Amino acid sequence: MGYIVIARKYRPRRFEEVAGQEGAATTLRNAISGGRIGHAYLFAGPRGVGKTSMARILSMSLNCAEGPTETPCGKCRSCMDIHLGRDMDVMEIDGASNRGIDEIRAIRENAAYSPSKSRFRIFIIDEVHMLTIQAFNALLKILEEPPEHVKFILATTKPQSIPDTIRSRCQRFDFRPVTQGVIRRQLEGILKSEGAEAEDGVLDAVARRAGGSMRDSQSLLDQLLSMGGRITLKSLEQLLGWIPLDEIRKAVSAFAASDLMGALECVERMHEEGRDPAEFMLRLEEYARDLLLFKAAGGSLPVPSASGAGPEDLAGHAEAFDRDMLIYMIQVVHGVRKELSRDLEGRLILEAAFARLAAVRELEPIGRAIEAAEVPAAEHEPAPGTPRPPEAPAPPASPAAKADAVKSAWPEVLARLKKKHTWAAYLVDAAIARVDESGLVLGFPEDRGLHKAQASRQDRKDEISRVIREVAGVEVRVSCSTVGGKAGNAFDGVSEDKADRGAKRGRDAEDSPAVRSALRVFEGKVVPRDEAK
Repeated sequence: MGYIVIARKYRPRRFEEVAGQEGAATTLRNAISGGRIGHAYLFAGPRGVGKTSMARILSMSLNCAEGPTETPCGKCRSCMDIHLGRDMDVMEIDGASNRGIDEIRAIRENAAYSPSKSRFRIFIIDEVHMLTIQAFNALLKILEEPPEHVKFILATTKPQSIPDTIRSRCQRFDFRPVTQGVIRRQLEGILKSEGAEAEDGVLDAVARRAGGSMRDSQSLLDQLLSMGGRITLKSLEQLLGWIPLDEIRKAVSAFAASDLMGALECVERMHEEGRDPAEFMLRLEEYARDLLLFKAAGGSLPVPSASGAGPEDLAGHAEAFDRDMLIYMIQVVHGVRKELSRDLEGRLILEAAFARLAAVRELEPIGRAIEAAEVPAAEHEPAPGTPRPPEAPAPPASPAAKADAVKSAWPEVLARLKKKHTWAAYLVDAAIARVDESGLVLGFPEDRGLHKAQASRQDRKDEISRVIREVAGVEVRVSCSTVGGKAGNAFDGVSEDKADRGAKRGRDAEDSPAVRSALRVFEGKVVPRDEAK
């Protein structure tokens, strides 16, 4: 037999060998020993955590010559064939490439026949969430009441995409990501079996890179073993473009020293050496996370390091940043990682980000800024028990001065209102009709009646008054009125004569071609609204 990759060579054959899934393994073993074997199971979890391996072990337990048993022998014909994936009674189906209704109908037809050699006919459907709705509907009935000799095991990475009608008919087991410590112990056992050696820190780096997937870690170890000789961090760097911790520390040292040129040199060196910017930012984000936890825990790491940095590596940099700076650093780096996914080179993005991070120590914490803003007010506060002197009233502004102040400030008032309120668009055609003792009168053209009505709401008039007070420093009461003329024409002055406005609307209506046509056909005339009543 040719070479077998590590992920297949060391595939588990017993429930207890599935690393990191003790809960699911114990429940399945107890169900088998207690004779409470279900007809359908759903294994849900991320990739590479043992779902398909557990499905094969369950199949071996059910069809073993000594079974059903919680400890399959692994030596009988059925166990060997299932482990190698060649048992005719255990069908492994890829839901991604067999997702149609015809494939599911074929399963239903095959389920009607008794197993050829084994105790049960078992269907393992991997990535079952890829089936179409029609295929799920075809699977539904047989999944609910299959023949006694049929068992279904469904595996998926997206259980939320499976219809509730399917999920409710299965016993669900959730598989969790494998921890770094468990992955490391598994890799150590594989290295020992393969007669290979690895430098300190290599297996930790591989376990971190796997992201909770045992299969990914084994595939990565397989690549490293192919390089021959003792596995070193240098070989890991060459294979994956792995960023050495020293490079990350150089960048963070530049940030700590507010050294913009040093930070940009890190970007230049990264591109000269052909390193992956996304990988660099990932490692930087992990290091910043470790710094934050190290500082929060008072000089120790309460959880395993994400970057591989030890307490001695973090101690120096932890003193240079406070908590808010580290949170800001993580936010910047995480945002850049998203941007890099849309930009293949991303050099400008990196340089801008490193320039921001080089200035992180110059940012004033928000708490300190608030305290600084409160100090001047506190300095002028009288001592406790001292009577506060009465405040002198501000001298009232003359009507002419108030009018001048409002008129000169009106463009700024309008600009501020537009930035904050959409309804400020109704003020575009308004003009200051007059400012006197009674307040500010805003004049709207006759063909902007809707605009006037919207601006006349009390809450909006109060908001206009408030902004005028901020900009011009004067108190005015705002009211709205109608002025002569149309929008864009010179105003003729304030007009409150309803009769004049009604006559004007009548003349405008008569000018309309549609109205003239109606008047000619029906021999009618335009009547003001008051007269029509």
